[in-house]
Amino acid sequence: FISAGDQPITENVLHMVLARTPDAPPGLKGVSLFIVPKRRLADGRFNDVKVTGVEEKMGLHGSPTCSLAFGDDDACEGEIVGREGEGIQHMFLMMNEARIAVGLQASSMANYASQLALAYAKERVQGVDVTAMKDPMAPRVTIIEHPDVRRMLVSMKAFSEGIRALLLLVASYVDRHELATNEVEKDRYRALAELLTPICKAYGSYRAFEVVDMAIMVHGGYGYIREYGVEGLLRDVKIAAIYEGTNGVQALDLLGRKVAMKGGAAFMTFVGWMNEFIATHKSNAVIAPLIEKLETAKNTLVAITMDFGGRNMKGDRYYPVLHASNYLEMFGHIVLARVLVEQAAIGYRLAENATDLTDLQYYQGKLETARFFIHQVLPKVEALAISIRSEDRSVLEFQF
Repeated sequence: FISAGDQPITENVLHMVLARTPDAPPGLKGVSLFIVPKRRLADGRFNDVKVTGVEEKMGLHGSPTCSLAFGDDDACEGEIVGREGEGIQHMFLMMNEARIAVGLQASSMANYASQLALAYAKERVQGVDVTAMKDPMAPRVTIIEHPDVRRMLVSMKAFSEGIRALLLLVASYVDRHELATNEVEKDRYRALAELLTPICKAYGSYRAFEVVDMAIMVHGGYGYIREYGVEGLLRDVKIAAIYEGTNGVQALDLLGRKVAMKGGAAFMTFVGWMNEFIATHKSNAVIAPLIEKLETAKNTLVAITMDFGGRNMKGDRYYPVLHASNYLEMFGHIVLARVLVEQAAIGYRLAENATDLTDLQYYQGKLETARFFIHQVLPKVEALAISIRSEDRSVLEFQF
């Protein structure tokens, strides 16, 4: 079953399986969770669980995922976990943590790709400075001197560092929820963790793919060659948008379940979280211009959310769902902007007392990264809002 040659790697494997009992009601309420072992725990007999093939994937070749068949010979037994009909609830206990882990997987590859691209850009000599393009005698420069390459490198830095910080923040909220000593605190951290988990997974994996794609572009033709590594990262990172529910499903979960949870209480907790941050940093002369733009974007998100709520109350369910992915993109841009601006505020404070040049450059880099994101990425929130407010239903009306 799982072996190295003729020797088994492990004596048994326990599969967690969602399935229905014979008399289960239709829908999600009829789904239960079962433990299905490779060998029965009571007597060690084979439990009719077979590998039917090793999947050939686009990437992620180090993970030999398999297709499994349960009960082809009607001799497969499983033991229920909890009570009948609780399968989906149990699944989400595992799924939410797994979604954060998928975001971490994507973020790791994005950060590695960023490092590879930066190192390559510093050593690859090609072209001349843009101001000397007509001078045939102009000295050649490393590609990090070219403005468009710098744009890609800063974009990669912003997304990579921002997503990583967001993952750590949300993981800390999960821990704080577990450790909180009063219900108000527990509810606050649970709401934030629940709401931000789809952002970690979907927004994080989308941006990670873009980061690795930009790393290939920085490498040019060499980026398409296996020798340089980034092409493998692109193949590997793509799965993160599919794992644990495709990103479209994450958008539906965010808009249809998390935002509406407890009558919108979770979303209002998020708005309060944003407002507290904005109020704290409005008096900082350096950060204030960034905060102003962040507040405008946050207000746009609130207005779109209220509009979707009104549509649902009027029975228009299709239009909000049509724009769920756009909504998640808006949400992600705003959350990442908040994270990066917070890093900028901390960096600015630390830079005032920094004596080491390397430390000073690092702190200033945080401020520059936040400025870049606020001015170059955050405006996409308003563009997405224009799309959502267009009342265009062509997708719903299209005849295939």
